Amino acid sequence: MIQIVMKPDYDVKPESGENLYKCLFNGEDVGLRVWGKRASHAEDKMMVIFREQLKGRTVDYDLEAYLESKRGKEAGAEAKEEPAKPDKEVREPEIPGLEGV
Repeated sequence: MIQIVMKPDYDVKPESGENLYKCLFNGEDVGLRVWGKRASHAEDKMMVIFREQLKGRTVDYDLEAYLESKRGKEAGAEAKEEPAKPDKEVREPEIPGLEGV
């Protein structure tokens, strides 16, 4: 089971009456952030994504191939660091075997 908890990100100042919330998945900060008036509001925004934006989608990929690929990339990253990409840039998922999502 996955537990998603919204925690305020105090490093970012509120904007337009909303605070930035960290989405913790089973206690782990996965880097996902949501703006909201309060934690429950940020949670409601995430639920819209799960209920409406992801409706009808199927997640199907080879988890083992992805994890192996990730281990290979991490080993190569020690020798060569890539520059960080801007937060606002939209990136396609880099998951081997992930199709039609």
